[in-house]
Amino acid sequence: TLARARNLRAAAVRANEPVSVAVIEIDRLAELVRRAGPTAGDAMVRGVSGRLEECVRTDDLLGRVGPSEFLMVLSGLRGAMTFDFMDRVHTATEQTVVLPGGAVDTPSLSIGLAVWADDELLEECIARADAALYQSRFRGAEAEAEALAAG
Repeated sequence: TLARARNLRAAAVRANEPVSVAVIEIDRLAELVRRAGPTAGDAMVRGVSGRLEECVRTDDLLGRVGPSEFLMVLSGLRGAMTFDFMDRVHTATEQTVVLPGGAVDTPSLSIGLAVWADDELLEECIARADAALYQSRFRGAEAEAEALAAG
């Protein structure tokens, strides 16, 4: 996946197109596995993965890089187009997933996004996207705590 990401970037640079990297994590997957078992976790990953695959475009790259993490490399999206695309990804993936035994659960995702700078290694861009993911998760938890306190 990383070699393909570098090749995608090389082609985008030749075409003078930007490349963005998104790190996507399924929130609370470990909690689901503890509560409902590993087959429920597998079903959640398959459900989210399938929806992510439906979202990627022909020139994009999607790979699973951890038990609950995916990496998406996007070329040719500029500015607000990138955020609009990721909003569509977020909406598409946060639909109910049917778990073994007929139970249902709705995934929650955290997404970090970074534009791949010209002088940057892929690993550095992934690290920035990962940091953005954790910042968004912190802001989400902070907003949730404020809503509970106000509630």
